[in-house]
Order: sequence, then C-alpha cells, then structure tokens
Amino acid sequence: MKSSDYEKVLAAITAYCNIQYSINQIYTDKKSEEILLEISRQLIRLPDEYMPDTKVVLFYDGFGLDLRGWAASFVKGITDAGFMLIYLTCKSADETIPHIKKEVKAGNGEIVFFDTKISYKKWIKDIDGVFKKYHPGTAFFYTNPFDTCAAVVFDAYKDIVKRIQIDLTDHAFWIGTNAFDYITESRQVGASNALYHRGIDKGKIRKMDCCLYINT
Repeated sequence: MKSSDYEKVLAAITAYCNIQYSINQIYTDKKSEEILLEISRQLIRLPDEYMPDTKVVLFYDGFGLDLRGWAASFVKGITDAGFMLIYLTCKSADETIPHIKKEVKAGNGEIVFFDTKISYKKWIKDIDGVFKKYHPGTAFFYTNPFDTCAAVVFDAYKDIVKRIQIDLTDHAFWIGTNAFDYITESRQVGASNALYHRGIDKGKIRKMDCCLYINT
C-alpha cells in the first residue's frame, strides 16, 4: 500500500478474505476495510454533478447464480415495482441465468456484464462506469465474501446513492462493511452477527423475509 501498488494490494486482501471466510473465526477486519476505503479515494473520481435517478436501480450480483440465493427474487421484486433495473453480473454467468434474464427483460431492464478474469483495477473501472452511465438512485450490493473490487466502488458512493447490502453470507466473514447504508438480514442470527460481531449500527439493519422465487 505504501508503494501505491493497488493491484497487488487488492490481490492480497482478496486472498486474505477468502482464507478468513474458509476458516470462519472472525466476521470482519477493520484494517482491510480501511485500506479499501483509501484505495477507493485514490481510484474513484466522482463526477462534479452526479444526479441520482430515483427510478433507476442497480443490482450488483457478484455470484451470477440463477436460482440459488436471493437474486431472482430481488430482480423480480424490483421490476414488478416499476423501477428501471440495471442488472450487473459476471461475464461467466451469461449462459447460465435464464430466469433472471427473463425477469429483467419483462421489466424492460438491462443486463451488463463485467469480466472477472482481468486486472482488479479494470474490474473496478468497469463497475464504476455503470454507476456513471446510468446514475442509479439505489444500488444493491450482493456478492461473495471476498469481492474487494465491488466494495471499493460502493465505498465511493456514500451519501450519493442509496446502497443496500443483501447479506447472503450472514454466518461467516465477508468484506464490505463500509459499502452500504442499509443491510437486509433474512435470519435473526444474521442480524445478531451484524450488530454484535461486525459492528454495524443497529439503525442500518433491516430484517427482511424474502419471498421465494417460484419457477413456473
């Protein structure tokens, strides 16, 4: 970090987070979070006038899984509510998310892909470019426990975009405690871990029982 080699720093923190998730002994790491905040300040250049469009919702999905987890349920809910949805996920999911594609198309939304097999800095630039192109008023943060790139971008949009974390990994370590304004928990244990083990302010926690997506 002292030499500003952000590519190597992001690779190291990503590996570290992956290990912490695997051994499952702690829930968060403040030093890593502080470093990502600093990288965010160095790499993200916010436009002078960012006008959030309250009708546009960005859903960042770092998993790219069709019917596993909450993605399909949220995508359908957002489009059914009449919002313009920008669904952003990994390029490798292009041929494996037919139900999500159907729901996005039904809501006249757009699907944007990013490539995870490139440099971390390019990955960050691509995510940030979606924010700058579509100006979402709300952005959902839904990803794996070691997604440092998305955390860096979401960190940058504090007080500009309403950022909502969907906590799928409520039982174990993940990075990104500065990347949201609100966090949705579907289990009591998740809310407890958020409050007592991740140090998240109680006012940010929302208990939310999601409706299961019905594959008709």
